[in-house]
Amino acid sequence: MGGLVCEEISCPKDTKCEIKNGIRACYNVDPCKVANCRAKETCKVEKGEAVCVPQYIGTCWAWGDPHYRTFDGYNYDFQGTCTYTISKTSGNDTGLVPFSIEEKNDNRGNTAVSFVKLVIISVYGYTVTIEKFQYGKVQVNGEVLNLPVTLDDGKIRLFQSGLSAVLETDFGMRVTYDWNWYLLIQLPSSYYDSVGGLCGNFNGNIKDEMREPDGKQVSSVIDWAKSWRVKDRDLFCWDYCKGNCPTCEDSARKLYESDAYCGVLTKAVDGVFRECHVKVDPRDFFDSCVYDVCLNKGAKALLCQATAAYAGTCLKEGIIVKDWRKITGCTMKCQANSHYEACASPCPQTCPFPENSPVCKGTCVESCQCDQGYVLSGDKCVPAASCGCSYQGRYYEPGQKFWADESCHVICQCDTSLKMVVCKESSCKSSEQCKVVDGVRGCHPLSYSTCTASGDPHYRTFDGKLYNFMGTCIYEFVKLCSKDTGLTPFSVKVQNDNRGSKAVSFTKVVTIDIFGMTVTISKDYPYKILVS
Repeated sequence: MGGLVCEEISCPKDTKCEIKNGIRACYNVDPCKVANCRAKETCKVEKGEAVCVPQYIGTCWAWGDPHYRTFDGYNYDFQGTCTYTISKTSGNDTGLVPFSIEEKNDNRGNTAVSFVKLVIISVYGYTVTIEKFQYGKVQVNGEVLNLPVTLDDGKIRLFQSGLSAVLETDFGMRVTYDWNWYLLIQLPSSYYDSVGGLCGNFNGNIKDEMREPDGKQVSSVIDWAKSWRVKDRDLFCWDYCKGNCPTCEDSARKLYESDAYCGVLTKAVDGVFRECHVKVDPRDFFDSCVYDVCLNKGAKALLCQATAAYAGTCLKEGIIVKDWRKITGCTMKCQANSHYEACASPCPQTCPFPENSPVCKGTCVESCQCDQGYVLSGDKCVPAASCGCSYQGRYYEPGQKFWADESCHVICQCDTSLKMVVCKESSCKSSEQCKVVDGVRGCHPLSYSTCTASGDPHYRTFDGKLYNFMGTCIYEFVKLCSKDTGLTPFSVKVQNDNRGSKAVSFTKVVTIDIFGMTVTISKDYPYKILVS
């Protein structure tokens, strides 16, 4: 009798033929043995399936003037004010979801330093922009939306956590921007050695960060940043300091290194941050603090930014620094119906469904937390019963009107009585086009016409008729005469007077009534506008 051989049988998928103890059979194969995980991924078996899980999360940030730290831990300063790619996918791994993150900087009172002005994230076919001071809102493909927003069946989630806007993807990328000066990017190790930009290449080597898009290594931060510059419409941006480059005199440096200023970060004995020193080295934050505060002549706001950046990094490591704002005098002013908390939930209750407790991950965050009975609605804390509506993953405030499609064929409104969105068919007029202007989709005019009054005065109508009229009473210059409810009512009145000769008259007062307000411009009050 011949020996047993496996070649004679065919085994089902995920099994293979083996001979064990004289028995030939098809045995299950460990799924991880055939899984093709990446360099910094670990295979785990879940429900019989092999799953490649990232081994760690890489972190890159830009804060302050700004100071950068790459995924691999390289620290540097760069004050350019153009738009730069801070991180994007590179390489040939087609299994990774491609993305691009750009940031634009601007000056704020001092041309020697710059701050993050806006962040642009492109992923899954969407372009998400988070802009300075646009609290509680983001732009998706140019349209301004209230937070929270869910896109592509949950592949992208946008929400507010603490004092920041957060973009989170299903593959583990997380972008956090505080609408002011602090940008944080977290990326799973699946993207190890597969990205480029001002956050570096994420390959674990701190010495080879400064690589241009073609892979060429450079020695200058400015040359490196310039290679990742993205064309924008800012004709006056620059990559390097112009004129006298910033310096700090020794006497000023010693002052700002003292415990009364940036020294509060490194103070070991009785220092408010001392418990965090073991986890997070304060020296880089200290150096950046001295740089910012000195170049801004001791500005308290810059000191508070530096201490807030360090305290926030400590918090991510699970270390709560108590009373640091009180000790440093960096108090935080919270909006109406909210209060300050040093360690609040990173997932606050928000409209439109405040009764649903959000699923929370991560450590606590510093925040202005809504008072009891209030929840976040955009950038405001409102009574839970006053929330607006959810529609196709987007949040709309009570009474808010919006177009539900890109062609302006369906207009909707958040109905406060029904607590739901009500839609109806509509369209733009033949003299209008549907497009997004200043972040709002709407019907906008194809063209504009002009009516003028000048001199004694000479008139020219919207349709081009020219005539002269010397009356000195109050006249309706133009007003809405149509009964079309879609048009905004307005009125412009003019009052003329004589100036030395009764044969001619000139405009003396212009009064505009619109949106329930009256705006008056008068010859008697030059360079002023009266609003009532």
